[in-house]
Amino acid sequence: MAVLLSNIVIDPNSGLELVRHGSISFPVACYDHDFRNVPAPWHWHEEMEAAIVTAGAVNCSIGSQSVQLKAGEGYFVSSGFLHKQEMPESTPDALMHCIVFHSSLIGGEKNSIYTKKYVEPLTGSQGFPGCFLFPDVPWQSGMLNNIDKAWNSCRDEGTQYELEVREALSRLTAGIISHMPKDSGNHSLRQKRDMDRIKGMLLYIQENYMQKITLDDVAAIGILSRRECLRCFQKTIQVSPIQYLLTYRLKKSAELLSLTDWTVTEIAERCGFQDCSYFSRLFRKLFHMTPLEYRKASLPTK
Repeated sequence: MAVLLSNIVIDPNSGLELVRHGSISFPVACYDHDFRNVPAPWHWHEEMEAAIVTAGAVNCSIGSQSVQLKAGEGYFVSSGFLHKQEMPESTPDALMHCIVFHSSLIGGEKNSIYTKKYVEPLTGSQGFPGCFLFPDVPWQSGMLNNIDKAWNSCRDEGTQYELEVREALSRLTAGIISHMPKDSGNHSLRQKRDMDRIKGMLLYIQENYMQKITLDDVAAIGILSRRECLRCFQKTIQVSPIQYLLTYRLKKSAELLSLTDWTVTEIAERCGFQDCSYFSRLFRKLFHMTPLEYRKASLPTK
């Protein structure tokens, strides 16, 4: 199985990541992710995900948890939970080995003992979105080794690599289950409802960021009052809807500065900013340089 360059594609109607990870017969894929080129905004998918940072640092969020991970550190995300990864400021590299796999790879048939004992405790828990993994914690070091083994087996494609990948990921899921918090199943209906609503509201912003969007517009997507919309955002991803919108617009504008020769004014307008001076002030506050300085810094060196 070839190692793929990551490409986040989100369904405009559901918020579900559209990329098929692996095949029906072998539902797993490994990615070499360079966050200098491909951002990973808030998204979710049916598959589980595990990764190790290989160079630099990556800011990772799983639900309401956020950590900056350095090389050698990693994470596990369970099925259906929101997560994102991004390149920290002033970090020259942000590289990661990521493996995404469907629970059927581990569990097989729906009613098998493997599904009942080793898959459903993860996929059926609304209170355990995942966890971060650090090499100085003994059991987590073992989980990082399993991720590394699975990724390397996918890359090398040895004669029995499918079995090697399945074994490593089975050991990973078993280890995660053994160390899940005992109260992870006690996820309130309100928390689950918040998660479902935030998926739709984030998707609305991501699909319409170039247009005028108000707090009322976002609240209407979640069928919420303004106050309840603010609470839902703050509780789930720790920023307000408008803060998220502005940051998303600015990061999209940074992509366009790197990939196009459009003027700063054109990019500002395409990203939903009607006032170019206001756009430039916000851009400098986030990236610590002007849009033109950012464009110059993003040019490949000769």
